[in-house]
Amino acid sequence: LMVYAAIQMAWKYTLLYFSKSDKYDPDAETQVVLTSLLSYFVGAFAILCGLAVSGVDFTGIAIVAGALSVGIGFGLQNIVNN
Repeated sequence: LMVYAAIQMAWKYTLLYFSKSDKYDPDAETQVVLTSLLSYFVGAFAILCGLAVSGVDFTGIAIVAGALSVGIGFGLQNIVNN
């Protein structure tokens, strides 16, 4: 929980720094999209780091992710063929 909280706090301070910086001034829409995407990635990274520190075995998660990837691949096959 401490690792997750530390990563999230660092992310929030980074967002605060870039929002007040004069060097970084993209369009408002671009800033919203980038902030949203990076927030999801940082959140997932924080959860994975927290689980890794607590000693969770990722073998089961890897098997489920592999099966899910195969299912998504077969599902998107029809879209790509069109």
